[in-house]
Amino acid sequence: MLIIYDVVVKRFTHSDEAKHNLFSNWILWLLGEVSAPFSYIKQPEILVKKGHSALCSEQSYLLQTLAEKQNIRTRAVGLNGHVVMEAWYENDWHLYDPDLEVVPFVDGELILSLDELAKSSELVSEFYKGRGTSEYTQSIVDIIASREDNSFTSYPRLVLFEWKTNVLFYFEKLANILKWLMPGMFLFFGLRFYFKKGEKACAV
Repeated sequence: MLIIYDVVVKRFTHSDEAKHNLFSNWILWLLGEVSAPFSYIKQPEILVKKGHSALCSEQSYLLQTLAEKQNIRTRAVGLNGHVVMEAWYENDWHLYDPDLEVVPFVDGELILSLDELAKSSELVSEFYKGRGTSEYTQSIVDIIASREDNSFTSYPRLVLFEWKTNVLFYFEKLANILKWLMPGMFLFFGLRFYFKKGEKACAV
């Protein structure tokens, strides 16, 4: 996990610029003009191929995908203003925050779970200090310490009862097909209409 985590941390910086544009996917770009979440790149293979910046959610999902390929069970944890991921091994969850580059080691070995870390504001401050101003650090402490509204998702693995939480991920996959299929259909039916109209004119 630490090797995979290191790869993601070294590759990506925090930014909301990992978005689809008119040329990469015109459908998601147009929808993104109405609602920003549609334009964000969610598919890990596209993030790796196209970009060097990503949001916390995108970096966490990418780390999950790489971990899942190594048969490590993972889950994304949606906090109130931040997204991290946890990996299950050694009979417990372990927190990884690739966006803010935090892995909560204790005694140089044990990696805490989010729940364990959230119980101590002092520990959160210790691990997240130096990521910004003291006000920013305090906001992170508040986000992590507030556990009542956390959401857990096994993204990107499809789980029957969690499909709604992954809907944008699967919509992006569909849009990557439709971005070619729809213009092809318009062209096909346009040409068909044009030649039929020409045949009728010749018949007259």
